[in-house]
Amino acid sequence: GYGGGDEANMLQRHLVGTHAKIGIGANRVATASSFLSRYGYVNKFSAPCRRQKDNIDHGGKIGAVILDDGMQ
Repeated sequence: GYGGGDEANMLQRHLVGTHAKIGIGANRVATASSFLSRYGYVNKFSAPCRRQKDNIDHGGKIGAVILDDGMQ
């Protein structure tokens, strides 16, 4: 658990060193679009990605987006 703390901060701590980015904001579409434009993304379904091992460095591109609107 996160001990009653902020879920986004807890996720960020647990996902350090991964391709995950955590976006926070009421407009999830705008947040996701901003992240994808800024960082790019890794398409796990493309042929080159399927041939590579998961631990290949993708240059900071996003492997997963987790959006939190801040509402409980």
